[in-house]
Amino acid sequence: MKGRGKGYGKELMLKALEILKEEDPSIPIKIGAQVYLKEFYESLGFSACGEIYVEDGIQHLHMLYHQNI
Repeated sequence: MKGRGKGYGKELMLKALEILKEEDPSIPIKIGAQVYLKEFYESLGFSACGEIYVEDGIQHLHMLYHQNI
C-alpha cells in the first residue's frame, strides 16, 4: 500500500486525541488495538490494560491513553 510508513496513521491518531481531549479531558480514552500495533499505540501515550482477547480471529488488547505523556 502506498500510504504505509509515511506517518499518516500517527498523524490521524494525534489529531483524534487532540479533538477528544478538547471535547472533554476528563473522559478516559480506551481503545481495542491489534496486538501487533501495541508499540505504535504506546508511542502515542497508551498502555495495555487487561488480557489479550481474540476478535475476528485476530489478537487484540485494550489500551488506555495517559494524557500526561
